[in-house]
Amino acid sequence: MNWQAKALIENGARLQIEDEDGYTAMELAKRSGYTEIADMIEHGMKKSKLL
Repeated sequence: MNWQAKALIENGARLQIEDEDGYTAMELAKRSGYTEIADMIEHGMKKSKLL
């Protein structure tokens, strides 16, 4: 799954979008224990100056 998340992030996935409950992908990844993916999203957001 990590390669899929990496590919999405590297190809411009909109990382700041929230689901119907107001959570971003990074928040959901952290809550679900996917810390490596959450870190990848956070890095992508910083790189894109979204954080």
